[in-house]
Amino acid sequence: MNKSSVCFDFDSTLVTIEGIDVLAEFLGRSTKDITDRAMEGRITLEEAYKQRLELLQIKPQQLFWLSQIYTSNLVPGASELIKVLQYLGHRVLIVSGGFLRAIHPVAQILGITEVHAVDLDFSEGYGKIPMDSPFLRADGKSRILMDLTLEQSIFVGDGITDLATREVCSQMIPYFGVVKRSFVADCDLMSYGGKNLLGLLPVLIGEEGYKQAAYRFPEELKTGADEFLQEGNVLHSREDYSWISRYRSQIFLVPGPTQTNKEIAELRFAPITHRSTEFQTLYADLQIRLGRYLGWDGDFLFSASSATGMMEAVLANLEPALVLSCQSGDFGERWQTVAEALGHQVDVVRAKEGCGMNPYECLDALGKHQVVLLTASETANGTYTDVNLVALELKKKNPQILVFADLVSAAAGADISTDGLDAIVFGTQKCLSLPTGLGILWCSTRLKEMLETSSIGRGYYLNLKLYLKYHRENSVPHTPAITILQSLRAQLLWFEKQEFDFIRHHQKLARLTRDFCLGMGWEIFAKPGHQSPTVTAVKIPENITDIRLRARNAGVFLASGYGKLKDSHFRIGHMGILSESDLKKAFEILGGF
Repeated sequence: MNKSSVCFDFDSTLVTIEGIDVLAEFLGRSTKDITDRAMEGRITLEEAYKQRLELLQIKPQQLFWLSQIYTSNLVPGASELIKVLQYLGHRVLIVSGGFLRAIHPVAQILGITEVHAVDLDFSEGYGKIPMDSPFLRADGKSRILMDLTLEQSIFVGDGITDLATREVCSQMIPYFGVVKRSFVADCDLMSYGGKNLLGLLPVLIGEEGYKQAAYRFPEELKTGADEFLQEGNVLHSREDYSWISRYRSQIFLVPGPTQTNKEIAELRFAPITHRSTEFQTLYADLQIRLGRYLGWDGDFLFSASSATGMMEAVLANLEPALVLSCQSGDFGERWQTVAEALGHQVDVVRAKEGCGMNPYECLDALGKHQVVLLTASETANGTYTDVNLVALELKKKNPQILVFADLVSAAAGADISTDGLDAIVFGTQKCLSLPTGLGILWCSTRLKEMLETSSIGRGYYLNLKLYLKYHRENSVPHTPAITILQSLRAQLLWFEKQEFDFIRHHQKLARLTRDFCLGMGWEIFAKPGHQSPTVTAVKIPENITDIRLRARNAGVFLASGYGKLKDSHFRIGHMGILSESDLKKAFEILGGF
């Protein structure tokens, strides 16, 4: 990447005001008309300076005041843009027809050491511009750049005198984010008009610069991509900037892993060992906070695995049993697959297409079964089963059965209690909005007592009898995912601080999603009354068969269909800390296809 010199005008470019007009207003006078005519090239610069300076009779202390006003009126992204440029080795200059004494203090704040501006002469008590100043000429800025002998330079500015630098610069970029001068529409130069100057990054540093700065300035580059790609911000662009889409903000509408909490992701946790008192304190605190957040009493066990690991654990620690697998989709089938792999005899009852499990369907299928397997939110197709209702009805018929529930995409996303349930498996990467790698198992008192008194203790790594032995000491038998456990505690504290109502939040996101899909005429797989609050499966529209690809190119990630729906549907995940505004923004994009 070539290291260019980047030159900025100041007024209406790095700051949102024209300093001389603000100063005039402060002094009870007006120079705006003179400034506008000069910027448009309708009067000479010499005449403009003469009229304004005679009118204002500026004192040095007034320029100090102006510098303070400048400081509080920086264009958003100015400071961050300059940091990125300097990090990459670019020479950054200010070349402005404004007043040096007012600009220089601001330049120091921005980290710019090279400033070329009007240095007023105060020998007669008030400011006059020296007659030999290059800024009295229309090509004054061009002459300054020529004298600096810059091999490769880019000039960014809003005025007609800035436009003149195109003759001596490698590139001149008209900036119209503060004021749009008439020449912008008429010229053929690539122009930028975003309200945040970081949108200039794709042009100023290019793809290679983005690669070099990606680790050091990820948020700045993301903002730059978003601003550059925003409709109307860039005019007359002839180069291919398709690469910038990779850096834009991304909205993850996938049913896990979900968007993570930036505040939590940036935390640096103190290293602790899993045999320390610090870990025991963490473990005990998680039992309380996770239970309080979910509204569940009982015990939580943690494994460095996905939730499927905990599915296997709870089934592996039972004697071979007759199992009833109640299925409304492909992840319900996973329960069956795991159970059969562990030697259990499995009978299956399936819900009607597009529906969750009806308790009476399960009751009709229940025979001498010792274990029933349920799935609340079927991540594969977006159907939903009221596992509490089903479990309680089943236990009316047979109080001795064990009921295990998959709440992978429902825990912390749906209004579910532990009523009637003996085991609940879930993970961290869905509604809890944390990274993958932690499987969680909630145990009822009855199941815990059965496991603790069992003579089996099957397996080794997933031996729940061993887990419960360590659990009594607020510990674990094997090295856990400590950082994720620490993140889980931090996330729960954040939820408490925000008074985050996950039931209401997910209901609202689900309603927005269904209303949008129906408004677009799209077909939702799950029938009304059977729809998950966290994921929606949608039939691929005939007129937008490449919807996932187009969405991804626009920064919105949708999930493919899963299992039987893989080729016919796509899925929208609306779970975790996904904000209502991001969801609406994504729907604006999808609605434009």
